[in-house]
Amino acid sequence: MKKITYSLFLISALFGANVWAQYSAETDVATLQQAAEQGDAEAQFYLGVSYDNKQDYANALHWYNLAARQEMPAAQFNLGYMYELGQGVEQSYHTAVKFYKSAAEQHLPQAQYQLAHMYMEGKGLRQDVNIAMTWLENAAEAGYPAAQYDLAMHYYKGLNFKQDYAKALQWFNKAGEQNYARAQFSLGLMYQTGTGVQQSDAKALDWYGKAAAQNYAPAQLNLGALYEQGKGVKVDLPKAKKLYGDACDNGDQRGCDYYKDLNQKGI
Repeated sequence: MKKITYSLFLISALFGANVWAQYSAETDVATLQQAAEQGDAEAQFYLGVSYDNKQDYANALHWYNLAARQEMPAAQFNLGYMYELGQGVEQSYHTAVKFYKSAAEQHLPQAQYQLAHMYMEGKGLRQDVNIAMTWLENAAEAGYPAAQYDLAMHYYKGLNFKQDYAKALQWFNKAGEQNYARAQFSLGLMYQTGTGVQQSDAKALDWYGKAAAQNYAPAQLNLGALYEQGKGVKVDLPKAKKLYGDACDNGDQRGCDYYKDLNQKGI
């Protein structure tokens, strides 16, 4: 989970391209301050982000609150984040839920996703798996890749749904096509093992490759194994060794072990 910051994609999606044309990451603080003091909600939000990035949480909280009172969902979400983590404020799951819900009801997928987790874990409210899944589905349908991945995992493992590999594949694909590394890895695993799909080392290689390019260690490890074993590709031990080394560098001890093994064999 991340706060909403100066992302062109996010801002355009949330407020429309016209807002980005009005304010951008390069807008100077003085200009933002003037507009914010005149009650411009977008400027208040951007000014809050500016202070947030400097870890000046008191001022960030002030401007987020002003924007949130004008029903700006991104500001409400960031306030929820601050209260959930106790960042610059006393931690309060109850208050976090209030802000997440306000933003979620305005169809902000990040807030819908986080609200789903609050319901799932019973943080700040009574645990309710059914409501959690409804919000998770809403976020996934809105195109939020983290929600699509989580929904896919529920279908894949049969959690709160009947196990359904076809639906798992559908949602993994949606997230994977948005370059979500964990979903790409899961697609690679489904194709490598033939789980719910026709087994295909070539497709596994493709999906693992996409996730590995994002430094996702489990994908680097499995891709290395395919190159070492010549599955879906010609045997390439130097390539396998490099991938194992990459996985090791990204914190996977197995990658370290496999790299060492190939190194001792003179690869």
